[in-house]
Amino acid sequence: MYRVDSTSRTRSDDLYYPGRYLLRIHMDYHSTAAIESELKWLSAMRRDADLPVPEPILSADGKPVIELLLPGTDDARRKCSILRWVDGRFVSRRLGQRHVLAWGELMARLHNHAAQWKLPKGFIRPRRDWNGLFADAARFEHPAYDLWEAIPAKYKDAFEVVTSRLKSLMKRLGQGSDVFGLVHADLMISTNILFKRGKARVIDFDDCCFAYWMHDLAFALSSWQGNAREPWIRDTFLEGYSRVRHLPQSQLKHLDLFLAAFNANLMLWMLDWAMLNPISPEPRRFVDKYGRNLLRYLSR
Repeated sequence: MYRVDSTSRTRSDDLYYPGRYLLRIHMDYHSTAAIESELKWLSAMRRDADLPVPEPILSADGKPVIELLLPGTDDARRKCSILRWVDGRFVSRRLGQRHVLAWGELMARLHNHAAQWKLPKGFIRPRRDWNGLFADAARFEHPAYDLWEAIPAKYKDAFEVVTSRLKSLMKRLGQGSDVFGLVHADLMISTNILFKRGKARVIDFDDCCFAYWMHDLAFALSSWQGNAREPWIRDTFLEGYSRVRHLPQSQLKHLDLFLAAFNANLMLWMLDWAMLNPISPEPRRFVDKYGRNLLRYLSR
């Protein structure tokens, strides 16, 4: 990702920094169609609901994604896109009630738009159903079976209990628009939520996917697990969400299970990373972190 400053000023508004853009040189894990689908959703959210999200910029010939030959290489072409730069700052040390409420409200607005938006033809994004979290549809570097086999023995029972419960729950819930839809999937307040004059803005839709609404909530709240402020953060976030979008108790009661599933999914990703980097101790530390969270879930 690169910041691009232009001497040519775009239209003035409060959401975007004048004359500033984000150039993304995409990695290969998303196809051109998938990147274009992300950009179509961003454009629709700006056009239809005035949501505070990055706005895609089209190329001179009207394309949202172009392929460029990287300087100094013979054949290394990369998919590139440009977004308007969202103005704002991260809030961490002085995170207050108004910030957390605004965070919850913003997620609810995204869900409301996704639930009613008619997908354009050819729209493609990953599906984070059970297979998209724990089987080869997750597109790990190694076969999912090998990752399951590599789970440390002290966490294996907890991992299997959580994933089995989630599979049964997903089967009962189905994938209707009341429970499942297009989500940001990485809406953590510490990394992807900006604030300006108390208003929340969201960035980085690279992980957007089809998933359960509760998956999106769980992912957003996951970084607060074990933190002394977790109960307050959770209650305040859910209050903000409920101000904008109804949150049925029949779904909310499963939030803890989706939080546990988040840990199980990231455990597989860390094991995948450990196999790619066998001499690094870092992925194993994360495996232990997520394993302890699974054990904590089952001890409640």
